[in-house]
Amino acid sequence: MRSHTRNALLASACALLGAAPVAAQLPATVLVRETMASRTELKAIADQPDFVPGQLNTDEATRTHRRYEASLARQRLTDGDFSAGDRVILSVGGEEALTDTFTVRAGRKLELPQIGDVPLKGVLRSELTEHMTQHIGRFVISPRVRATALVRVSVMGSVSRPGFYAVPADMPLTDVIMTAGGPAPDADMKKTVIRRGTTKLWDRADVQTALSTGLTLDQIHANAGDEIVVGKRPQRSLMGSLQMLSFALGTVVTIITVSQ
Repeated sequence: MRSHTRNALLASACALLGAAPVAAQLPATVLVRETMASRTELKAIADQPDFVPGQLNTDEATRTHRRYEASLARQRLTDGDFSAGDRVILSVGGEEALTDTFTVRAGRKLELPQIGDVPLKGVLRSELTEHMTQHIGRFVISPRVRATALVRVSVMGSVSRPGFYAVPADMPLTDVIMTAGGPAPDADMKKTVIRRGTTKLWDRADVQTALSTGLTLDQIHANAGDEIVVGKRPQRSLMGSLQMLSFALGTVVTIITVSQ
């Protein structure tokens, strides 16, 4: 079901975006990434050069983006991916008390019943299951652990149900927008941006690439509290519409008068 929805949405996004060229801003390395970045992958992004000999997309905008993304990758490598307010869906075979959805607390810690705090500072989303298995293994013999990271983001602007949503980190950006009810009738996807506080995390061109190529929240380095702002088409005022109608009618009358 998700695959069908994702494919349909990607087709709609491409149509709304006017078939924007792939990787107009984002470097080509983004398009071959895993849905959840590994530590090795983030190190490669952090160390990527601004200029790649032999590549055509080495204009200043591309180089600026590479530098910016490298800084985001370095931050993830240092701090990890989890912030207060994120959630973790945890399943431990045979352990009912440990099978639930838990919220990351201040200090980047996950508080588990009977076990206590599990520190998540420096842990990547791709490392979560292994990290939880190792920690729970101190208290449970050979635990069967499955952990899913949820990211708390806000979807605002021209969508049907704006608000905060906790969604899987490997969910494509297109699906996240659909979680908020999808674009409203007056939406202009070409104007969609992603913000982190007062900083514009990704601009319009980057978001178009992310939408048209199905990039996930993890691939665009989304973090708790990031804001996806769907653009809105400008609406003409009633006075402006009447003026245009008056002009059109006047033009028609003029043409008829001249032709007589």
